[in-house]
Amino acid sequence: MQIILGVIAKSYKSFIYITALMFLFVFIFMLLGMNIYGGKFGTGDEVPRGNFDSPAIAFITVFQILTMENWQSVMFDSMVSDQNKYLTAIYYVAWIFL
Repeated sequence: MQIILGVIAKSYKSFIYITALMFLFVFIFMLLGMNIYGGKFGTGDEVPRGNFDSPAIAFITVFQILTMENWQSVMFDSMVSDQNKYLTAIYYVAWIFL
């Protein structure tokens, strides 16, 4: 147990860099999603829960896609929007594989 705790203590600093890099990618895809899909989800007053209209909701939506938790509903909403379907597919494939 002492060896395991020693290894964790030595490697925790590298987790900070990985976390910062992941946060940077989430931020980039959040801004990209807001630029591509901002205000284009939903019809009329009915806006889906996962959208890219505000930075806070966009961050949660990108994190939702990252964790693969109900990401299909967000993808279906983006496919129904008037955005280019190939651009939408590239966005989701790039974010999921990243």
